[in-house]
Amino acid sequence: MACVFIVTVSSRGASGQIDYDVRLVGGDNELEGRVEVYIDGVWGTICDDDWDMREASVVCRQLGFEKAVAAIESAKFGWGSGVIALDDMACTGLESNLGECKASNKIANCFHSEDAGVQCGGGTTDPNGEVLDRYKIRLVNGGSPMQGRVEVYDGRWGPVCDSHWDMDDAQVVCRQLGYGDAVNAWKGMDLQGSKWFLGHIVYNVQCLGDENYLQDCQLSETGSCPYDHNAGVTCSGTDPENGKVQLVHGGEESAGHVVIYFEGELGTICDIGWTWVNSDVLCKELGFVGSEEYDGHKDSSFLTNIMKVQLENVNCEGDEQRLVQCSHSGWGNSDCDHSRDVWVRCLQESPDPPLLSPSEIASVLVGSIAVFLLLLCFCVGCLTAKKSSTATQRQGSATAYSQVPPGETVEAPPTVHYHPTQQSVTIGEAASPSAPPSAPPSSSADEAPPAYDAVMARPTHFPKVPTDSVHGGNQPVALTHPAVYPGPIELTHPPSLMHPSPPPYQPPLSTLP
Repeated sequence: MACVFIVTVSSRGASGQIDYDVRLVGGDNELEGRVEVYIDGVWGTICDDDWDMREASVVCRQLGFEKAVAAIESAKFGWGSGVIALDDMACTGLESNLGECKASNKIANCFHSEDAGVQCGGGTTDPNGEVLDRYKIRLVNGGSPMQGRVEVYDGRWGPVCDSHWDMDDAQVVCRQLGYGDAVNAWKGMDLQGSKWFLGHIVYNVQCLGDENYLQDCQLSETGSCPYDHNAGVTCSGTDPENGKVQLVHGGEESAGHVVIYFEGELGTICDIGWTWVNSDVLCKELGFVGSEEYDGHKDSSFLTNIMKVQLENVNCEGDEQRLVQCSHSGWGNSDCDHSRDVWVRCLQESPDPPLLSPSEIASVLVGSIAVFLLLLCFCVGCLTAKKSSTATQRQGSATAYSQVPPGETVEAPPTVHYHPTQQSVTIGEAASPSAPPSAPPSSSADEAPPAYDAVMARPTHFPKVPTDSVHGGNQPVALTHPAVYPGPIELTHPPSLMHPSPPPYQPPLSTLP
């Protein structure tokens, strides 16, 4: 992880020169990195010409650390950008601010490949008053979390000299790391995995074996020890199961490079084929609610030679409980280097639900309008059908139909007109359908008209009366044969005449002469 540590100073030195603000960039922790100074409103690097421990001591002192461990040359913490602010630094080592040292701001022949850096050691009195923990320990380059070279943190990570190293010392290391009893106490562990050798951290460790922490043992912080005399241990315990994942070197538990365990060996994952779905599965396996960020280009060069790249082309569907359940190209088959290691930041709390985009809002509105129009059309159709059905029923109540085939004619029966005063009848054509019916004439019991059958049986017995000479109260009565006809009869009378009228009066045959 690239750290940036900034100390702001606004006082003036004894010579009246304004002190420089200083920061460290590109290191694995806040105690190391490329030195940058703030001059004339911009941050710039320092050329490594004449850069040594005297300049490094001033920088570390200005940042509040106890001491300088190393003066780093040749841009070991990465190339800077922008201006190269200072060159040819010349400090005595006693200054409290880099601005008190002699230097040149005329950069004639220097490039960012020559950026200077430092490693500081010891505790720091940071603004919170907290002193960094010393003598944290870790095991590296062992192929398993429970074995490897012992490294101690004292402002930087470094090895332990193996002089006097034995099983009592190894037992304390295993206990401090939370493992079981020590199995082996190794000497002569190689430095594979270190970027460069900056010296041992502690020497002549002599533990009794019952201490809980290495710092409780008798040891020395100074001494002389060959670079390849490094202590190591093997602890007992249960190896992690294959596929166990963790995040390392992220500065917090929810972020870091993804490391996966397989067959006793830790390894990273290449970002080829990596997706948000993979990140979500990983984070949920680690107990988080999901992923917030992932990257395949964060600096992980510190992992070179410590562990290999285990996987690439990891492809999750999203419903897996563990990352190892996702498909991949096979264990140890990656051609990636550590410059493409996957880095993930997990989400510790559920995010607020996302708002709908304008296109999604438009889709919802269009869909709602379409549904409304469909319902409206359906209702209008129902009302129209109901009105049509009612009209049909009304029309059907005023029309009668029969089964007379088309083209056939039906003759209506003759109409008999009878005049009571003249005792005569007239036999003529059927009445016009459009003629309105006449109310039956008033008559007395003495003047009852003859029956229809009697008149038809003896037509000559009754005198004929012209139909166009009948007026007033002498209007003849029309007697119509009550026959049933097979043809259609359209009733065109007004609705008030659709109800049946009383049948015409027929006198009994006994009244005829």
